[in-house]
Amino acid sequence: LFGVGDHVISHANNHVVRLRTSDMHLVRLARNHFALPTFDDDTVWMLESQAGQAQPTVLQVRIDGTVADQIALPPVAQPQAGISTGVVLSTPSGIHLASGDGVRRLTTSGQLVAVSSDQRLAWLDCAADLSCQVVIGTFADPAQVRVPIGRTEVPGGFGAALGRFSPDERLLAVPMLRF
Repeated sequence: LFGVGDHVISHANNHVVRLRTSDMHLVRLARNHFALPTFDDDTVWMLESQAGQAQPTVLQVRIDGTVADQIALPPVAQPQAGISTGVVLSTPSGIHLASGDGVRRLTTSGQLVAVSSDQRLAWLDCAADLSCQVVIGTFADPAQVRVPIGRTEVPGGFGAALGRFSPDERLLAVPMLRF
């Protein structure tokens, strides 16, 4: 459940639907798809979920239901968020930005914590001694700020990007687990 412009995107049974906030009217965007959090007010990124599919695909779908772009993903990729120029992916080799023209650029080798509408990202960088840092940067320069975290803490989410940037993108909120 997330907002796209003046619409709300949700999942209803096997459908991705949009609910326009002004008239409360449900419109089915796709069947057997999963919508990703997105920062584009005109489109929604959706992961196709068809059984037996060898290579996953994400589709950029306009609010009216027409397909604007399509990206074939590596089999091990986990799409995390959609931005206007592509999809942010987590893979065993790191965080990638995949675009519709076939470009997949490795951003960093850490675990994604959060991504923003202005292409800022936060990621987790852990050393062999289990000391970790939350690193904040951009896709072009992913390691601008490093914030160490305690050895008894780890960002929550178990592989999903659960952190959020503030609207002005100056602050980052990250749920922490203590053990």
